[in-house]
Amino acid sequence: MTANGINYRDTFFEFPDLTKIHGEPDSESLYQIRNELQANAKSVYSSLIDGAHGHLTLVMTATQYELVSDMAFVRPAQHPETLLILAATTAAQSAQVLREHHKEQLRLFREVEGVEKALVQQIIKSVEAPYLAAIRDHVSNSLTGTVQQILDYLQIAYGQISPQMLEDREQELRNLSYNPRLPIDVVFNAVEDYIDFAELALQPMSHRQSISKAYIVINKTRRFKTAITEWNRRPEADKTWINFKTHFRQAHQEFRETTDVTVEESELQRNHANLVRQVVEGVQTAMTPADTIDPSSEIIQQMANSPNQTSETQQHLLAQIAQIQHAMQQLQIQVSQQPLPFQHHHNPSYQQYQYPEEWSSRGRGRGRARGRGRGRG
Repeated sequence: MTANGINYRDTFFEFPDLTKIHGEPDSESLYQIRNELQANAKSVYSSLIDGAHGHLTLVMTATQYELVSDMAFVRPAQHPETLLILAATTAAQSAQVLREHHKEQLRLFREVEGVEKALVQQIIKSVEAPYLAAIRDHVSNSLTGTVQQILDYLQIAYGQISPQMLEDREQELRNLSYNPRLPIDVVFNAVEDYIDFAELALQPMSHRQSISKAYIVINKTRRFKTAITEWNRRPEADKTWINFKTHFRQAHQEFRETTDVTVEESELQRNHANLVRQVVEGVQTAMTPADTIDPSSEIIQQMANSPNQTSETQQHLLAQIAQIQHAMQQLQIQVSQQPLPFQHHHNPSYQQYQYPEEWSSRGRGRGRARGRGRGRG
């Protein structure tokens, strides 16, 4: 995977080897390697843009790329022509300046070509040969097309996403419960994952729709009321997805600086324990539980010795007392296990959003367990 004299795979790529797809690809396996490719593309710096997103545009569509950067990536269209220095060149256009400019243009072209070839080689090793045969040139025996074109072919041929699959993903996002103790990019990454899935399902989302999804999740925490009010007051033209992330990253940082969540949780736990005690005492007052009745007490002895009670009835009464005792114990267990009001409900579908302590501003290098590349993490 050496191109332009540089081994991009071993030197830069976050995933030197993509997840191997055994047999026919499907929507989930293609989704995973696409994410890993995005992480790899982002890991190689490019001076063609701001440097924060590397060569991410080689894997993402233009619509997807607009959600992570407001700067366009202009790929060198072709190999720079041979440098010609005319005799009439002025001092301001000295031969040295022209040579340096031509050298830089040639370097940029080779860099983009090199990164893309390295990514294509990864796809070849990840996807079994029969499923790439249709896009392989029989003369040169090489794959035809860019990384995006190859992924698009695989998606159309083997990775069609049904409306039900997209609905399931949307339901997962609706059920996401965000704990403010975690980085707020947990929310952003979850929304962008859904956006990518919708794009693959040929149902691309607008900036307004993307913002709406994240807005609902954040609003449910009831911890960012001021930030939400300030966001709502901004001009409509200013309400972009990139600005939304910047605004709430700052709001989350201010929340962490002004709120001691540990103290709050301790107080909630004490209140929770008091609630459990009050419920139990209330039930005990309403109906005398079995654990307060001594089977050898006078009332039990009277019941057992009563000439009007048959052996079967006596056993029935004692069984009822045992049932009351068991019900009380179960009630105590159930109440004590109730989650705190803003406790994070872990959703297995979002296991990928566990981040290291060092946080970047997402550039979408999704450091998910399954990669979720784009520089998340």
